[in-house]
Amino acid sequence: MLQARLEQSTHSGAYKLDVRIFDLRDVDLALAQIVDEKPVLVITFNTQQVTVTRDAKTGQVAEGKEVRSRACPRMTTSLS
Repeated sequence: MLQARLEQSTHSGAYKLDVRIFDLRDVDLALAQIVDEKPVLVITFNTQQVTVTRDAKTGQVAEGKEVRSRACPRMTTSLS
């Protein structure tokens, strides 16, 4: 419930998301193909990061902990 309110408040500008990436590992080209005569690349990777939500006015942490890092699997797509 708190998370839903913070997401809504982030869009309104009351809070901001603060993400710090400390490590990037296991980068892999998962897919490379041509779609509609354009190259498409799908890249997967893992990050070690700290994510907190801050009050936009004061900068104080509203959710999360600055000393708690977590592993986050990621995927991105590149279209040309």
